[in-house]
Amino acid sequence: MKMPEKLDATEEAILRYLYDNPTPDGQEAYLDTFQLVNHVRPEPANGFNEEQQKENFKQTQHAIETLIESKFVKGTRLRSGGPGGSVYFAHLELTTSGEAEAIRQKRKVKEVVVDPTHRPPRPPIS
Repeated sequence: MKMPEKLDATEEAILRYLYDNPTPDGQEAYLDTFQLVNHVRPEPANGFNEEQQKENFKQTQHAIETLIESKFVKGTRLRSGGPGGSVYFAHLELTTSGEAEAIRQKRKVKEVVVDPTHRPPRPPIS
């Protein structure tokens, strides 16, 4: 199993979204690449142009593929309609490893960068 060095922001957002929105018991997973694009890259008030929409899809799809390769997510690979249609994933859900990674990501403490040369000001001597 290939583990990514470090998850990027899109991969983290997908893990977080899938963890926070589990598939109800007895139901089939329903999330696909197109729906995840809307959740991890929300559209601004003025909308996305066509080029931005394609780039958002491409980045989200790449993140899903990385998570599948790392065995954090599973899904069904499909092709959108029409000749030359793009490949996407449907029925996306976390694997057991993905749930564990989502919990790790949720619990991790953001790194604090400390400037070692910074000295706090000294109070005035009375």
